[in-house]
Amino acid sequence: MYMLIGCDDFGFSLLRELSGRRMKIVVIEDNPERVRHLKKIGYSDDSVLVGDPASPDTLLKASIEKMDAVLITFPDFEKNLKILRTIRNLFEGPLKTLNVMGLTPVVMVRVKDEAEKTEVEKNGGSGILPENQLMASAASVLFDEISLMLKEKTLRRLMEDMRRKAGRLAIILQTNPDPDSIASGVALKLYAKRMGVDADIIYDGVIGLPENVALINLLNAELKEANSVDLDKDYQWTALVDVATSANCALPPEKIPTIIIDHHIVPESEIKGNFVAIFPVASTSTIMTSFLRHANIQIDSVTATALMMGLLTDTMWLTRELTEIDLENFRYLSGLMDRSLFQRIRMVSSHPSPEHIELLSKALKASKIKGDFRFVNLGEVDKREDIAIVADYLLSYEGPNTVVVYGKMDGNIYVSARTKLDTLHLGKLMKDSFSNIGSGGGHAKMAGATIPLKAFPADMSKSKINSEIQRRILVAAGVVKKRKRK
Repeated sequence: MYMLIGCDDFGFSLLRELSGRRMKIVVIEDNPERVRHLKKIGYSDDSVLVGDPASPDTLLKASIEKMDAVLITFPDFEKNLKILRTIRNLFEGPLKTLNVMGLTPVVMVRVKDEAEKTEVEKNGGSGILPENQLMASAASVLFDEISLMLKEKTLRRLMEDMRRKAGRLAIILQTNPDPDSIASGVALKLYAKRMGVDADIIYDGVIGLPENVALINLLNAELKEANSVDLDKDYQWTALVDVATSANCALPPEKIPTIIIDHHIVPESEIKGNFVAIFPVASTSTIMTSFLRHANIQIDSVTATALMMGLLTDTMWLTRELTEIDLENFRYLSGLMDRSLFQRIRMVSSHPSPEHIELLSKALKASKIKGDFRFVNLGEVDKREDIAIVADYLLSYEGPNTVVVYGKMDGNIYVSARTKLDTLHLGKLMKDSFSNIGSGGGHAKMAGATIPLKAFPADMSKSKINSEIQRRILVAAGVVKKRKRK
């Protein structure tokens, strides 16, 4: 629930944005004429109060203890500051129990300049409403930022509850984790540590591309393979990072995660978690940077470097669309990161090893183009990560917008898929293609599948298995029609 204090033109623009988002709102205004106008256009008596907002009685009457966020929007800064101090005194006095429990609201204050911003921070404000910027689209960004603040406060309370109990947190990354996944896992482990919760980072699949391996080595990040731990016995809680469902990670399908933090939009019906933070920003590194900042946790230069790498790689080096929140965190991280460490990781990623060059040569020879799909059958592979590496590299080549690479190892066929298209969801495509003979899933632009060889008839030739894999994908994508049964 939101409390809006002051409703001139500036405040009313925020009220309309909140109403458009179907938020519950209580307005406090000391101008009776404005209150009458709000009631006249449809706001109820319960949602609009007239009174002195600097009075504790008025704030308590409006149920400030139930608020998630308070927006103080009068043009008179001294008046706003007085209200802010009253709120602070309430939560240090009569409402102290809520303060101790971490249940204080986010409080944002209208300001004109940097000097006023400093005063807000000194008096316990959570953030500012810049008078010269906040109109129309900027209001939307503001509420996205407030949503992140509120989610972080909820996560903090959850971590405080976890700290009081015995147990460890398993931070589970997406299958075949990329820099964004790795960096976000490292950041959540730092967050948990500062909250007094012990955690391990767990992954399955492979850490394939050179920059992923370099990132882990240079960060000195300790990641545990999923098959080396028992998620039921070793861990009290689980967190999914850069992934929202069990379809593309090591979490067993029947297990409900404690925490989900991701930037990929997934159908709500597929998401099951006690704490869910999914925001439509460009990277999960953006979300974790915001969480660390809102919790006042110092981000060290190494973690900042990892988060910067995660943000940049998931946005194709800032060529994909970014939100204002992404850009703000990019600016913040650029002042903290270790540039020497960042350059070392970049050097590794820009220079393929001789082994990878040989692998790419083999892949290009085996490449088959069907419409807007490039299929590559690597045959027998020694390392599963080779499949993901080829898929990542081939996506940058001219030609088809979608790459599907697969290879055989240890009785399974492993598939890695990548796409440049916004109109194709690879996670769904892999699931639709192979869920009845194996498993498949992932994100919109990066996904994978595992197919046991025993899913195919014993007398089926290699070439027919190859054709069947491609046919299933093209049928699921709607490129070719499904075969009719005779």
